[in-house]
Order: sequence, then C-alpha cells, then structure tokens
Amino acid sequence: MDVQSLDDSVHSAERWNNYVWSSPKATSDHLWGWRRILKESFDFEPYYLAAVENDDIVGILPLFRILRKPGRYALSSIPFGNYGGILADNEEATTFLLESAKELLHILGGEYLELRHRDSVPDETLQGKNLYSRFTLPLSGDPVRHFTEIGRSNRNKINKSKRRGLSVTRSKDMSALYPIHVHTARRLGTPCFPRRYFELIMETFSEKIEIVYVSLDGKPIAYDIVLKFKDSLVCQFNGALENHLHDCPNYLLIWSIIEAGCAEGFKEFDYCRSRKGSGTALFKNRLHMKEEQLAYQYYVPERRAVPERHPSNPKYQRLISIWKRMPLELTEHIGPALVRYLA
Repeated sequence: MDVQSLDDSVHSAERWNNYVWSSPKATSDHLWGWRRILKESFDFEPYYLAAVENDDIVGILPLFRILRKPGRYALSSIPFGNYGGILADNEEATTFLLESAKELLHILGGEYLELRHRDSVPDETLQGKNLYSRFTLPLSGDPVRHFTEIGRSNRNKINKSKRRGLSVTRSKDMSALYPIHVHTARRLGTPCFPRRYFELIMETFSEKIEIVYVSLDGKPIAYDIVLKFKDSLVCQFNGALENHLHDCPNYLLIWSIIEAGCAEGFKEFDYCRSRKGSGTALFKNRLHMKEEQLAYQYYVPERRAVPERHPSNPKYQRLISIWKRMPLELTEHIGPALVRYLA
C-alpha cells in the first residue's frame, strides 16, 4: 500500500468520486468538487491524498493549506466543511493517510492539522475537540407523521408563516441568495463569503443542488441550499432577513424540505453541524433533530495546545460585537477578504 497525491485531472476526479459514492461512510464534503470550489474561491492549495493498493483506492483524505495569518499556515480537511477527514476501508489505510498528512504538514511548515471526523480515529498523537454536533432527521416517507412529531409549537410557527402569506419556491438562480447571506452574516457577527463561492457551488454540483427560497409578496426573505447526496438531503447553507424573522420563514423553509424529501424518497435530512449551545443548535433542537457529537481531531507538532479558533472564544467577542454594528455595505466589501482566515 502507498499514498498518492492525486493531480487535478479528469481521471483522478473519476477515481476519487467513484470511491466516495461506493463508501457507506462518505459525506458530501468528501466529493472531489470541493477541490475546485475552495481553490478558486479562497486560493487554498489542495492536497488530495489517496491510499492505493493494487491500483485500487482504499482510502482518501482531502486536505487544503489554509492561511491562518500572513505567512502562517495549517492543513484542514476540509475548510468551511462540516465533516471531511479520513475516509478509509480499514485501519491500515487510515494509518497510512494520517502519517502522510503529518509528513506533509512538516514539509509545508504548517502549524497544525485539522481533521473534521464524524467518528474519532484512535491515535495518541491526535487531540480532540467536542465543540460541534451534527443534526439529522431520519425520513420515514410519511410527511403526516413528521408533521405530528415535529411538535405543536413548531406546527404553529409553520402555520403562522403560511397565514402571513409566505410561499416556497425552488430554483437554480442564486441572484436573490447573496443579499440575504450578507445580511445574515452581519447579524451573526461573521464575515460574509465571496459571491464566487456560491456561484462555484451551484456550478459544480448543478445536477444535485437547488436553492429553496421562502418569499413574501414575491420577494425572497430566506433561503437554504440543498445538496442531494446519496439518500440524504444535505442543508449546509441558509440565511434569513432579520426584519422577517417574526414571520417564522425558517420553520416553513425546513418543513418544506422535509416534506419534499419524503415525497422524493430520501432517507435522511442532514442539517449539518452547529456549535454546541449556539442559537442555531438550539433551533435545531427545537425541531426535534437527532444530535450527534462530532469528533474533530487535531495534530499539533510538539503537542502544543489546539488553537481555539471558534466564536465562543472570549477573545473574539469584541470583534463579533463590532462586526454586527458595521454598515452592511462595508461588511459586504471587506468580508470576503477576511473570511478566508476563519476557515
């Protein structure tokens, strides 16, 4: 067995994606398409490692060199993703990939290696963090049952949004998405992504992705990007205008995706990760989502402390507060240049 760094070719993409689609533990973050998206949006250099045995791929690890500060780098699998990390058929392939990633980190002079695992890899050199949870809802195919199980309070909010005249549409057109994203990012105190990031997502996964909009009087006020991966509906990106939150657009939005997922035969609604104790985590709890702890793991040379790069770190609170008060146009202008440092 050896580990290869795959080149950016059609053949490599086909080999990689064939492994992803055949592996039962693969996630949408393992798809080859993120290589181009993250490279072109943020200039993150990709290193796609494949454990190969008898010319067959038996494990993969997508890595990107991310910029922490000017001149200071790390390796992440994968930046801005929910999952990623090592995907392998057996312990031997896992070990080969992990050791290759450590070696690559040393060659590049990186500060740490981040592996966004769903399940931890046993290795004494890795440090763990339990900051994030994954939220999912198994789909039974019976929307009536789900509407009952979602709870009275949530049903009332969904019905309230309908009484207020909110409607749901599905589209490939992202022109209405970006203004909502910029508003949402500022409200949450985080820099916005570049418009090109969303354009590349829609372009790369065009056959498997759509935007679900909630509109009032024909104007979109909330959105969710839905990626169809195997038997799951993966909802990784969403936003809503603050002055319409009282109309409960997010409740109608999520319910419409669940309802459509049942009709289309999907088995799981994957609402991805949220930081424990955050507002989004509480929202997902209120929707009766199943919560599963994510096992993010880090390799830091010389076993230094794992960097605390998350919004709950007290040192970021003042910056978050300032960002929320900044003019919207300014956040849209400088946000895309700053967000790459938060990958």
